[in-house]
Amino acid sequence: MLPAVSVAFDDANLVAYAGLVPVMRLAERCGLARLTAQKVKLGGAKSSAGAAADAKVTSLVASMAGGSGGGRGSSGAARRDPAG
Repeated sequence: MLPAVSVAFDDANLVAYAGLVPVMRLAERCGLARLTAQKVKLGGAKSSAGAAADAKVTSLVASMAGGSGGGRGSSGAARRDPAG
């Protein structure tokens, strides 16, 4: 039988979602925002909804890494389906 293990997350320096740091650093080093700004154009919106695709993609990556899935149902923008 394995011995019991006890874990306590009581260190004052612990940070929630610390795993986001290396993921977002990698995205930054790979030029995700720059590449998105160059390649992705969100057209057809009469408001500013098509602006800042680079910021939107970066936010979705952070959302997925944080555990919300980043897909349908996890962000307000992804839930609004223009087709109904």
